[in-house]
Amino acid sequence: MNVDDLEYSYPESLVALQPQEPCRVLSSNEPAPAEIKLENAFDMIEEGDLLVVNNSGVKSCRVFHKNAEFLFLGTKGDRLWEVLFKSSKYKVGHKFELPGGVGAELVVKGRPQVIKLDQDISEDYFEEHGEFAIPPYIQKLRDSRHASAADKDWYQLDWKKNINSLAAPTASLHFKEKDLLALSARGVHVAEVSLDVGLGTFLPLEQKNFDEKKLHVERFFIPKDTKEKLVEAKANKKRIWALGTTALRAVESFNEDQVGVFAETDLFIQPGYEFKWVSGLFTNFHQPGSSLLALVMAFNGIEETKKAYAFAVQNKFRLFSYGDLSIWTRPL
Repeated sequence: MNVDDLEYSYPESLVALQPQEPCRVLSSNEPAPAEIKLENAFDMIEEGDLLVVNNSGVKSCRVFHKNAEFLFLGTKGDRLWEVLFKSSKYKVGHKFELPGGVGAELVVKGRPQVIKLDQDISEDYFEEHGEFAIPPYIQKLRDSRHASAADKDWYQLDWKKNINSLAAPTASLHFKEKDLLALSARGVHVAEVSLDVGLGTFLPLEQKNFDEKKLHVERFFIPKDTKEKLVEAKANKKRIWALGTTALRAVESFNEDQVGVFAETDLFIQPGYEFKWVSGLFTNFHQPGSSLLALVMAFNGIEETKKAYAFAVQNKFRLFSYGDLSIWTRPL
């Protein structure tokens, strides 16, 4: 597989600029792709099955400076921060004044860049001056670089516990905590993982990703009770569902040494990957050329995925982060 295998066409009118409730749902489980209702999607999760969800919420880490914007990725200590911004016209040593009177100096160019601040900042700074990093294609079609006031609710998990992600695990935006409680009430097991959505969300794939079978590094955490539920479900031949590609990547990445501790994964799931745990996937429709689309193709097959996406485009499903939901299963 290469990047060209991940291309498909769609009209920009299908890109969702805000959520829609209820969302439309495409099921790939029929003899051919078919639309089902969201309540029927819940019915596909049977008693005794395990649903794994990501509890990593989105942080407000995008800070504006005049006509530029800085996406703060993480601190390196000593007031040094890794960031993403359009730095081509700036030289090392250039100084910026950020909101709140915070000075910043460009220390390292490249991707990501490194800046040094003239004072310490905390999460309170980002809460006051930062915005969510709404996907660039939404910013473009809205003709606004800024997130809207409504995005603060739209682009955040209902069951967030750890606020460490640069972008939302978007399949989870279709579900509320009450939905998880309702599934639990009828015998579905629910387990949480944390995977902090990172820099790779904003970077294009390169051929070396395919050759090396490695992707951007993301931090994840598998609690002990989640590991026990995974082992039990597999032993009982019950389906393990991942609510989103981030939950799937965390589950498929862990080993016994990584239970109960934070670990890192650079796993690139592409066609040919042998799934160890997950046999059911809820996910949005993903952009051409993305690692997330490669994951879906690995899960369901290249041609089958292309047929399902063609059906979605032909039937005007809403695409990408605020778009509609798709469901995929593999044999147990």
